[in-house]
Amino acid sequence: MSLGGPDRPKKENLFSNFLRQLKEHRLIETLAAFIGGGWLILEFVHWILIDHYHFPEKTLDITFVSLGSALLCTILWRWFQTSSPNPRRIRVELIFIPLIILFALLFDSYLFLQMKWPQEEVDSRPVWKNSIAVLPFKDLSPKQNQEIFCEGMTDDVITKLGSIAELKVISPTSSGLYKDTRKPLTKIGEELRVSKILEGSLQTEKDNLRVNVKLTDTRYGFSLWSENYEAKLTSYFQIEDDIAGDISRQLQLQLIESDAERRKKREPANFEAYKAYQSGRIAERKYRDYRQDKDFETSRQMLEAAIKLEPTYALAYWELGNLYEARYVRENEPQDFDLMGQYFRKSFELNPGLGETNLGLGWLYFYTGEMDLSYESFRRAVVIDGQNAQVNFDVGSFLRSLGLYSQAIKHYLRAVDLDPFSIRAYLNCADSYFYLGKYQNACQLLEQALALEPDNWRLHLCLARQWLMLGEFEGAEKEIQLAAKVSAASPAVRRHQAWLWAVRGEKDKALSLIVPSDRFYSYEITSIYALVGQKEEAIKYIEEGIAVGFQELRDFLYSYPFLVSNPYYASLKNEPAFQRLLAREKKKYEIKEKKYGNL
Repeated sequence: MSLGGPDRPKKENLFSNFLRQLKEHRLIETLAAFIGGGWLILEFVHWILIDHYHFPEKTLDITFVSLGSALLCTILWRWFQTSSPNPRRIRVELIFIPLIILFALLFDSYLFLQMKWPQEEVDSRPVWKNSIAVLPFKDLSPKQNQEIFCEGMTDDVITKLGSIAELKVISPTSSGLYKDTRKPLTKIGEELRVSKILEGSLQTEKDNLRVNVKLTDTRYGFSLWSENYEAKLTSYFQIEDDIAGDISRQLQLQLIESDAERRKKREPANFEAYKAYQSGRIAERKYRDYRQDKDFETSRQMLEAAIKLEPTYALAYWELGNLYEARYVRENEPQDFDLMGQYFRKSFELNPGLGETNLGLGWLYFYTGEMDLSYESFRRAVVIDGQNAQVNFDVGSFLRSLGLYSQAIKHYLRAVDLDPFSIRAYLNCADSYFYLGKYQNACQLLEQALALEPDNWRLHLCLARQWLMLGEFEGAEKEIQLAAKVSAASPAVRRHQAWLWAVRGEKDKALSLIVPSDRFYSYEITSIYALVGQKEEAIKYIEEGIAVGFQELRDFLYSYPFLVSNPYYASLKNEPAFQRLLAREKKKYEIKEKKYGNL
């Protein structure tokens, strides 16, 4: 008696016939070829075109639809073309195959139109028809004791000229480097990439002020215009307005009236308060550069004196906030944070229409983790003073800290354009390119910066990172050695040397240079662990960096673009833990890009 019943042989015959049909039509070979080949193609599109070359993600959808339609067409063709040789009145494959191809083309076209290609950051730098640099005003007073007035006049004229929308005005931090220079104006114009230069001098005698200015065409070296201004010292700000207005007329450009009114609110009614503010500002810059306590105290005392003389002086409060922020970032003292917040808030309350006061509020909200409010503050700063180098640098730094590197680059490039000697702008922009995997772009910027500061060890290390990513190990070794000559004791130099050993396959040497005091979640160390096969450690410390980066470094580490572009994380891509991490960070990145990416 058959246990399977009378239908079992019939079912087995049907299955055998089905398998025989598949073999006769070579459909098993076709499916195997499409599964194997299709998987390779999808992997290539995902890891090479999308993750490395930054093709839009819908490229993967287009590839999948195209492969699926190709498979259906091949199956139909093989099935009907290898069927009975008897002539058929209707050739089904000639009807369905064109329909499938048409559907695939229409759907692929729809997906293509939905694609968002990344904009090329290099093109985000504006092309300026008019450009000017204001060189530091010279002190012609008999006692040569008017540095405060000279710096103030230079900075204020630059600020007022910044209200001309069609005029590129070089930041005082770059033009200030030409104080007492003997370089020809044509050479200065070439280095700053400007077509006009304004020179000035001032002289005080008792309560009288005399200012001389001259506008020069840097292309040909001839004078375009000059003027003398004489007034009482109390008319100091009016002279600045007159200079800016006269230059705008010479260049046939328009000062924006509403902007001019807003900028007038920058100026205190009490001239002694202005002098104290300028002294405090000079000392604050020195403190940022040299970290000397005496400069901190000088700045604090002068700024507090300015506020005492004029309690509604918004810029003095803002500068005090900057002073305490500079110390807070280094020393992480809660008292400094509280004072920073107090002064930034007060400056904004007094004058919310200044780019500077909005920058201060933006950083305060950033440090407290209130990113929506921080974004709004930085957005207002751009609207108010989008041609200001400091505004663009700070906005770029905000976006970079969030992991929105493409958007940050746009602002950093503008900052470099307006402040071409700002090494910080070059470095941060190069870092943003690095996190995106655009190493050649970073190299180009860093080489420009090294032409300005050949002994800057941070620039050499940053360039070494690019060479490591590009596989140019000799170039990386050279840059690490140059950095070590200047700062041999730096832990960053040691970690980069360890990274170099790792890429050269010297596992033991690389690991021996990692010490317990290192931050194991640093980019260098996680890359080293991935290189030497310690995948669990690499993923563990990447997760740690994501968890504590903002708290310890005020940066959101391991943004999605860096995770997918770092070639040394390729060994991690098949690890389930890394795949889960990638999926999670991708969602976080997309949310940030949607909320803050249009800044």
